[in-house]
This record gives sequence, structure tokens and C-alpha cells, in this order.
Amino acid sequence: LRAPRRARGGHVFCAACAQRAERDTGSCPTCKSELDVEGGNEWIPDETIALDISNLPTHCPYAWRRATNSGESAFDHRGFGHRCCGAVVRFADLERHARECAFATVICGLVEMENGHACTKSCEETCLRRELDAHRKDCKYAETTCVNARYGCEWRGGAMYVRDHELEPCAFAPKACRHGCGATTVSEDAASKHEDVCPVK
Repeated sequence: LRAPRRARGGHVFCAACAQRAERDTGSCPTCKSELDVEGGNEWIPDETIALDISNLPTHCPYAWRRATNSGESAFDHRGFGHRCCGAVVRFADLERHARECAFATVICGLVEMENGHACTKSCEETCLRRELDAHRKDCKYAETTCVNARYGCEWRGGAMYVRDHELEPCAFAPKACRHGCGATTVSEDAASKHEDVCPVK
């Protein structure tokens, strides 16, 4: 019962139903008495009922339901807290809670990145909001850096492309000693200095 309106006869309906009754039949849906359509003063906002409704305890819409033997749905309290949301909030706060609920299904939405620039594709996988951070850490669209960033490589892009970059190969990748001693160097200067002291040269 949203935005309750009371007719002169005392019957209460939500604003949408009141408008529909006025438009379709011109009479009260309950007692069929004629509505004062032309006067425009038939429906009175009922703030008392609105307040009562706003304070009603309400289950989160992401509370898991199970089918009963009769085919009807019911709350399964065994799942609260780990499979579904067990929160009970004021009806007035329900929409806000639902937007923030950890059990709401959300889309990842990470945008494909290449060298710091956003591309057109994005991740469309869904998960629970409470699992979103964990998903994004492993998401193929997550922006990452080259494994050789500590050596000066500035490449940045989606996790799905980092392997291709490193196999190009990356210009900053450590290079093995050409004499096979097992040492690696990360610059021409370091390679030159190692050449002078390589034990198997």
C-alpha cells in the first residue's frame, strides 16, 4: 500500500489504485459509492496509515525462499547469513537496504583497459555483491601491470592480455647469460658488466 489515499467513505487504497478506480469506474472499488471525480477532493492522503506502513518490519528481498509441500514459498531461516540475507528492516528503509545488500546480484562491470585507456568491452559476469571484490581480483578485465614493472616496464592492461605482452617478449624482461652460467640481467649495462666476470666465459 504505497502513498495511501482515503475516500470519503473511509476505504483506503494506494494512490495508483485510487487513480485507476477514478478513471475506469468513477466509484469506490469496495463499496461502489460514486466518487467526486469532478470536484477533485475525493481522495485524502492518509498519513497515519502511511506511517504505520513505513514502520512495518520487512524481510530483505534477497532472503532465500523454499517451496513448501503446497507449492507456496516460505523463508528458510537456515540459510540466513551464509546463503541469503536474513535482515529485517523497516519498510521505509527496504529500498535503501536492497540497494546495499551483500546478497544482491550485481554485474562486475570492469572495463577492458589497454595501456591505461578504456576500451569498449566490459565484464558482464554476475555475482553476489559480497563476492564482487574477490571476483574483480581474478577478473580477466582487471587492470594489471607487467611482471617486469619493477625493472621499468610501463605496460598496463587487462589481465587477459598480460601473458601476450610478456611473450612478445617484454623489452624489460631479465635476460639469461649467453654463456649459460645461470645469471640474468635486466639491462644492457648490467649484461656488459656481467660479461666481464662471468665464470664460464
